[in-house]
Amino acid sequence: SLSRTDEFKYPLYKRPADLVTDPLTGEPQGRRGADGSVGEWPSRKALIDSNAFAGSELVWLRSPMDVYIIEVNGSAKIMLPDGSPFYIGYAGKTGRPYVGLGKSMVEAKLIARDKLSLKAILDEYERNPDAVMALMWKNENMVFFATYDGQNWPAGSLGVRVTEKESLATDKKVYPPGGVVLVDTQSISFGGSRQMFRRFMLDQDTGGAIKAPGRGDIYMGQGKAAEILAGGQYAEGTMYYFFLKPEFVSRYPLPGKTPKRVAG
Repeated sequence: SLSRTDEFKYPLYKRPADLVTDPLTGEPQGRRGADGSVGEWPSRKALIDSNAFAGSELVWLRSPMDVYIIEVNGSAKIMLPDGSPFYIGYAGKTGRPYVGLGKSMVEAKLIARDKLSLKAILDEYERNPDAVMALMWKNENMVFFATYDGQNWPAGSLGVRVTEKESLATDKKVYPPGGVVLVDTQSISFGGSRQMFRRFMLDQDTGGAIKAPGRGDIYMGQGKAAEILAGGQYAEGTMYYFFLKPEFVSRYPLPGKTPKRVAG
């Protein structure tokens, strides 16, 4: 809902004006104070308990779990009570330490490691919401959103529309935004079996759960079928990034770049 009601009372927030990010990668650098200094953001729980973003609510959801899932995914198509779609996408994060809910639930023995999936998390939340909520607070990071029109959604963190099974999300502190990458891994089928997944992709996105080297999320598309595939996707693999050699860049500069003089 676009307004708070008894049913919809858990908000997603717009990007705050005092969020400082790296102009190249978009990664958070901290919170700008009144004196211009940049410091660390408070934890997610501290921000929510203090109602720090009152007046910056973008949309209201039915449950804290809905908020969690959308923050992890980084974008969503939300159906409003009147049946109209409302599109949102990633606009930044506080950069506080992220702890995955699934990992916390495995450590708390609420879910067996070999049974971990989005469905298992949702089922446990229905059975034991208080215990799962307590584990949610271990994640100190908070994600912010912006609205999109249907023509340009879903958009990744680069502001470019992502493509089913061709767009990859990674930690932009580690991997180059817009990079060309060969992904060699396994994907899950609707029956639960594993199959080879090997294709060229574009690194166009990031997300609140995507941290550190070796983590990459494949965009599976929209709808219930894509949700099932994405929720069960968990496999090891290899990512091969392609870069232009420095001597090629110097000989054939990008448009708008001043060419460097090359000997010979």
